[in-house]
Amino acid sequence: MFNDSFQLLFNGVHGGNVVVPFTTRDMVPERVRKRKFRNPKPKENETLCDAFANTTRPPWWQTDVCKLGANVQGVGVGFENIDLMIWMQTAALPNFRKLYRILDRETIQPHGKEPRNPL
Repeated sequence: MFNDSFQLLFNGVHGGNVVVPFTTRDMVPERVRKRKFRNPKPKENETLCDAFANTTRPPWWQTDVCKLGANVQGVGVGFENIDLMIWMQTAALPNFRKLYRILDRETIQPHGKEPRNPL
C-alpha cells in the first residue's frame, strides 16, 4: 500500500525551521466519503478492529485497515482514511498525479510570513 511520511519545512523569519501546514479538508467530496468509504458499524462493546475481524489484509500492507490513520490527527480511521480514499481513486490519465495534501492557507499569514500558530 502506501507508506509515505515526510515533513515540508521552511526557514522561519526568526530562525529555525517551521513546518508547512497542510490539510485534507475538501480533498474528497462529502458525498463520495459517505457513499463509498464507510467503516462497518461495530457492535456494542466492540472496537473497529473487532468489526474487521473476519477480513484479511493483503500481504504487502504494513497496517491493518482498522488502524489506518489512527496515529495521524484529522485524516480519518479505517475506510474513512483520506489517504486510503485518494489511493483508491482511479487516475484520469496515465501521467495524472493525485493530490497528497492541500496547503492550509488559513494558518499562514500573507506574504510568506510564519504561520499564526506555529506547529
